[in-house]
Amino acid sequence: MTKTHDRRKKVAVALTVGVLLAASLGIGTSASADEIPIDQLPEYPALDAMANPDGSASVAEFTIQAGQYRGPDGERITIAATASYTCILTVDNPHWSSGSQSVIAKPRVACKGPVSTIPIRVQGLLGKTSANSIPTLRIVAESNYVNNVTVNSSTVFGPRQTWYVPREGSGTRISRGAYFRGSASAAASAPLLPFNIPNAASQFLWVP
Repeated sequence: MTKTHDRRKKVAVALTVGVLLAASLGIGTSASADEIPIDQLPEYPALDAMANPDGSASVAEFTIQAGQYRGPDGERITIAATASYTCILTVDNPHWSSGSQSVIAKPRVACKGPVSTIPIRVQGLLGKTSANSIPTLRIVAESNYVNNVTVNSSTVFGPRQTWYVPREGSGTRISRGAYFRGSASAAASAPLLPFNIPNAASQFLWVP
């Protein structure tokens, strides 16, 4: 695992998970791959979440090679072709929305990799305080739901998908005239196997 800093001092955490090749699993031999007992298959790899303490954009890379694996619930997982996804999570600064008549925050996720549409679950939080002090924040709104993220290039991040805190249509109204900070965590959702996208946070600021 390595940590690098670009010229904007954004922290990017990239983890590449190496797994056994198909040949080592016996795939492609005269014996059927399905005959390999599940308890002898390698575990399906997962990516551990990392958080940027400065709230900057976070990047996570996940690579899975073709082959058969043992899933987290003991199920057999077959991956037809090697694929890698890289996803980035950011959180827009909280602001007043005249449409929803509430202070809101917007977590956003963009990914690159094989052309596809992948389901991502984001848990977003909105903290509020009357004092100019981050430790006094209390959570006043939360959302936790799945959106599909479009992946249209293996080299360029696709369009950012947006989540809302509070969620649109929830009826939650957060009054302004206070200090706010938004934060979020994200992970792949079924039918993808879980891999975490590092946490992110907005600035701590006054919303008039």
